[in-house]
Amino acid sequence: MCDVAGFDIYPLEYYYHSTLNGPNDNTHDMEDYAIAVDNLIAANHDLLPVMSFIEVCDVQNDSSAAYPPQLGPTPEQLRMEIWLNVVHGVKGINWFHYFDFADETAHATFPVMAEFTTQMAEWGPIILGPVPERTVTDNA
Repeated sequence: MCDVAGFDIYPLEYYYHSTLNGPNDNTHDMEDYAIAVDNLIAANHDLLPVMSFIEVCDVQNDSSAAYPPQLGPTPEQLRMEIWLNVVHGVKGINWFHYFDFADETAHATFPVMAEFTTQMAEWGPIILGPVPERTVTDNA
């Protein structure tokens, strides 16, 4: 038993890893990451809140890996990864900084993390609140 279901995938750091291959080809894209988030929430039957660990710096700089080493996310990539999680239903965000904030990438992405924290202070009650009774449809 647990109170929260969590995961860490790091789709940017492990972009070339074989486990992130697309289902129909050898592509690696954020769609696969979004599908993984959706699958976790669906398999959980939305019984537990799902939390994600977000890569904010260069997680691994091992050149002996079987795939090319990747730099940490740019501020734009970090912003995209954070909001992709929120839009797909993740209820909590954890920052994974690999125990070392000396990384140059981490310094560039820290303002994005602060921005998101500020935004969630304002929008969190709306995003995490109940589904409104009022619905809007468009048949245009």
